[in-house]
Amino acid sequence: MKRESIIETAYQEFLKNGYLNTTIKDILQIAKVSRGGFYHHFNTKEDLLLEVMEKYYLDQINQSVHFLKRCSSYSEYIDHLCASLEAHSIEITESNNLLSEYYFMLEVLKNIPLAADTMDKLYAELLEIYIDFITRQMETGELRKDTNARHTAQFLISFIEGNFLMSAISPNSWSHDYAHEILGLHYNSITEN
Repeated sequence: MKRESIIETAYQEFLKNGYLNTTIKDILQIAKVSRGGFYHHFNTKEDLLLEVMEKYYLDQINQSVHFLKRCSSYSEYIDHLCASLEAHSIEITESNNLLSEYYFMLEVLKNIPLAADTMDKLYAELLEIYIDFITRQMETGELRKDTNARHTAQFLISFIEGNFLMSAISPNSWSHDYAHEILGLHYNSITEN
């Protein structure tokens, strides 16, 4: 329980004050945990950061990868993606944490090499998973044989991240209908139809 409390408190404080401006002492005071309790679970603040990233970022990506691996078709994935983007846009209007999350991640990626390396490896793995999925859909005939799997994978990842960022920057004017339209045009451009 203490471990989870420390992780949750750290996440909230990192969002509120930034990683560099948050001290272990700040986290311990709010979480009501002793210094010894902290060091029982984490060796350093950077170790805590990696746990925060694991819980709040990597888990989300892993859930997406899990679904992608279960999809039987590209159109099923696109339908799921549209529904996820719509749900995400609703979540954003109810919470104003997303922009703070982007600031936090940018700060961490700029200043903590281990975190940047972790995210770089994660996105490289994610790209390969998307490429494999797209290649399978080309082999089934759903997608055109001349589809560039790498470019399509990069488009999807960039589109998802860009959609999340735009939803954070302008939640009241960014429309998920636009996302549906773009994904529909994309799908039509790589299918035989």
